[in-house]
Amino acid sequence: MTDLIPQRLALLIDIDNGSAAAIDGVLAELERYGRCDIRLGFGDYEHTSAAWREACIRCAIELRHYPVLAMGSKNAADIALVIAAMDLLHGGGVDGFAIVSSDTDFVRLSTRIREAGLPVYGFGPWGTSERFRKACARFLFTENLMPDTPAHPAIIGRRPLQEPRDARNEIRDAIARLHPGAGGWVGVEDLDRELVRHAPDFDPRTYGKRTLLELLKAQRRLTVSQYPVGHWRVRLMSGASKVGGI
Repeated sequence: MTDLIPQRLALLIDIDNGSAAAIDGVLAELERYGRCDIRLGFGDYEHTSAAWREACIRCAIELRHYPVLAMGSKNAADIALVIAAMDLLHGGGVDGFAIVSSDTDFVRLSTRIREAGLPVYGFGPWGTSERFRKACARFLFTENLMPDTPAHPAIIGRRPLQEPRDARNEIRDAIARLHPGAGGWVGVEDLDRELVRHAPDFDPRTYGKRTLLELLKAQRRLTVSQYPVGHWRVRLMSGASKVGGI
């Protein structure tokens, strides 16, 4: 989570490259960052799935229709999304943006918004390009935001996108950046910020854990301890600073 907590967010959805099943999770996630007062969806209404049409009505998302009229016009909705974002950016009425898409075309839009000093929260599937993920201040995989239903069991009950051990190098490197000396303690909250700062798409849910603390406890060669006042801290065990040591 970033240090900047905006008050008013604009949610811009690329209907053709987003998942309707994750929209409730997206909105719930955005409540951590501010009020999502502006909700716009862009796509070809006639070819939009029934699930998206239902989601737009239920979640008060304004669906802006941009039909694919001829070969080569498939980017009409993307262009409209960018124009809307620029209008909102220069209008000065929002404090941050959320973009739901897996499209690499929005990399420059994201960086332009961030150049203006506003955060961008991206949402997309596991296959979303690394370029777009890193262009956002925070990026969440929509697979981690699916509702708890028989088709999509709770995150702890479903197979994670990656195994907990796959996070070891990122965790080790982040601890080393915060405390270069061997064996030094690092606050878990500080580690959380450092992980996201370096990798905007870092999320314990990707590894089947609800929180960073749970993920840390699942790692080998880490010592996790609680301060007397309740906060948690972590450090590398001796020899764990080597590659593959956790």
